Amino acid sequence: MILLGSTEHGVEPSDTCKRYQKTSRSYIDVTRPAVVKAYNANIGGVDLNDRMIAHYRSGARTRKWTVQSILHFFDLSAVNAWLLYQQDAEEAGIKGAEVMNFLQFKYALAMQLLKGISSDGSSHSSSGSSDVEDQRTGSKEAPSSHSANAVTSSPAFREAPPQVAKCHPRKEFKRCRKPGCRQQTDGVPQAQDLRLLPPGT
Repeated sequence: MILLGSTEHGVEPSDTCKRYQKTSRSYIDVTRPAVVKAYNANIGGVDLNDRMIAHYRSGARTRKWTVQSILHFFDLSAVNAWLLYQQDAEEAGIKGAEVMNFLQFKYALAMQLLKGISSDGSSHSSSGSSDVEDQRTGSKEAPSSHSANAVTSSPAFREAPPQVAKCHPRKEFKRCRKPGCRQQTDGVPQAQDLRLLPPGT
């Protein structure tokens, strides 16, 4: 038994179509719901979507169906956005290497989400671009020697977008800079020399 669910199509308006029956070895007329007709008409897009999701599927340490479902919808949204991006690029005349593949698009999407949104609702896109320029020119301020509570409770730290942590080259484990955290970590954010545990730890 196959179950189909749709927010756009239902059973009606149904029509009839011919299907082969093995027992009688002949074609018979069967009733076809509208959702089945729409699925058969767009089955090529469904196969493409499933194939692209399988290439770079989001991993999870748990097998709970709730987490797996959420991650699947994230991947589904990313694939649909990439397909729309390809259509827009084709209409704009962008071709060849200028068009991002799915892996590059998903990486760019992840980096954009990591920039986050500030408390006042403004995006960090402008500040993120200036951070990149500072890293290229090498004009990065030295880390402050304030206490952990003073650093992490400052407005600038709270408004800053989350940074991707990199592994420290040495086998050194320092105390996490989060207030009240006594764990140790070797992760160092790339944009600032503050040792923080990854989210969720």
